[in-house]
Amino acid sequence: MKLTDPALVDLIRAKHAQEQDLLLMRALPFLPDDALTLAGRLCERLLVLLPGAFYPLRQIPSGLCLQENSDFPDCMPPGTSVCWADIRLLKQERFRLFLRRSAFYEWILPFADCAEPAEPGYLGSYTLPDELRTELSPSTGITALFSHRPSERLTEACFDMRRTIVLDSGGGAEAQSLLAETEKERLYVLGRLCTKRMLARTAVVFPTRRHAELFAARFPDGGASLVHGGRSREENLAALALFSEGRTTVLAATKHVLPSAGFVDADAVLYAGVPMSPAFLSRCGALSAGVPCLCVYTAQDPALNEGLARSCAASLGFPVGRFTARRNRMQAEVIGMLDLNM
Repeated sequence: MKLTDPALVDLIRAKHAQEQDLLLMRALPFLPDDALTLAGRLCERLLVLLPGAFYPLRQIPSGLCLQENSDFPDCMPPGTSVCWADIRLLKQERFRLFLRRSAFYEWILPFADCAEPAEPGYLGSYTLPDELRTELSPSTGITALFSHRPSERLTEACFDMRRTIVLDSGGGAEAQSLLAETEKERLYVLGRLCTKRMLARTAVVFPTRRHAELFAARFPDGGASLVHGGRSREENLAALALFSEGRTTVLAATKHVLPSAGFVDADAVLYAGVPMSPAFLSRCGALSAGVPCLCVYTAQDPALNEGLARSCAASLGFPVGRFTARRNRMQAEVIGMLDLNM
């Protein structure tokens, strides 16, 4: 079920009139065109809050895209119906003033799973929408899209559950898996899967920058686009533009690309490893609407993920033991979902 389905559009209108919010579980990816369609059916302005820096790869009619370093207007320009923004902007006073002046009907939170502290791509800004809506625009509604049911602890921290509807859409992430014996074999398999689809655009997501760089180097003369958080915004935007336009058919990326999922629209998605959570698997799959993600994994991947979890806990200032235990439980769900040979 998509957020643009007539039944959900009617629900958003009805719950808005009752000053309620909506948490939609197992939601399908919310694409840029979906936002424009929903705004048109509601005849209202929408704010779409994305989990981090994103790369809009095309000009969107009736749309506005805002980043942390954007030079944005005081309020929504005439003729615009949807604003896409990095959710971290909620911490900035100038963005709060923009929200107050723009009078959005609904705030949409795709990939709201990133409110979970142990989730890859976690952002503390997810605790802010309910509080700020009350301060800036009490009549605005919130719709949060989760790929799976979040914990009560998380929802109570981020939403006022006394005024919130929880709905299970009955969807879920689709994925497939393929075992490689060694890292060398995995790189070979990934390369073959990319080159045998010469006219298709294949996105390959890696757990680290080093892995993405090594794979991109297998395609000489700029044959692959490389995107990760260690490259400049200009470099990443240029690389994604080449991929989007079909001038390169391989995208080697880290999770840095995932907030842009709705704008990338690959023909196929591969993940080099065991995804670190069901929600992370869903975000990878969202790089290609409607095509199951194929995970090419090795028996060594869980050990790599645990090392990454320890580093992440240290960088975020979380207790390492509890953080890694939570990550391990999330990873175990993925292993069970994909029936991996571990």
